Amino acid sequence: MSNVKYRSGDWTVAKPIGILRNESPLLPELNDVLVFHQDYVQLGNYFQALDYNSINPDLAGPPAYLFNESERSDFGGNVVRWTRSWVRIPNNYGKAGGTYPFEFPGYVSGSNIRLPFKKPVAMEVLRDFFLCGNFGAYPTWQDIPIIRGWGPYNILPDPTDTSFDSANTLRDPSPGDLGTSPSLSDYRAMIAAGAVIDVQDSKVTNFRGGVYMRERYTVVAQ
Repeated sequence: MSNVKYRSGDWTVAKPIGILRNESPLLPELNDVLVFHQDYVQLGNYFQALDYNSINPDLAGPPAYLFNESERSDFGGNVVRWTRSWVRIPNNYGKAGGTYPFEFPGYVSGSNIRLPFKKPVAMEVLRDFFLCGNFGAYPTWQDIPIIRGWGPYNILPDPTDTSFDSANTLRDPSPGDLGTSPSLSDYRAMIAAGAVIDVQDSKVTNFRGGVYMRERYTVVAQ
């Protein structure tokens, strides 16, 4: 018996076969469907790979970008079968990061002095996502900006010279003293606003294909 499958129509173009499969890889923080897989069949000598980050024209909603074309397998009668995979750019979100022993800054304000102090506090990991390459916000993942970790420093007469840190003690400007960056007033405003401190430099890792994830490790200023 022949193993050639019955077919009709134009098989010189890629045809979807089977159901569209999807994933929600960021549960439980995000339940969004972000990854899609679809099998295709086509005459093997007409196969042509799509450009990386090509947008799936058949998916409604936010664009989904091609990140993989699987190995082609024999489907019979010179026809091949393979899988194309796409990814959507996730929304930014935060997740629990355990506890972190962070040293909060001291300050000097007239005769009012607070020494730096270390205590374990809750850390939140803030995740944001970027498409790189074709259609992307950045040409490569190395172009994604790094968010530097906390490091107050003395402001010197040369504003570009940041080589002397402040021993983690903040000051406002005063006669003969340019103070620190951030200043004590700026830091008090951060506390009042519930702003966060980055306890270390951000890190970039691959999510899927051309989509990269930047993680910031943060604690609330106090």
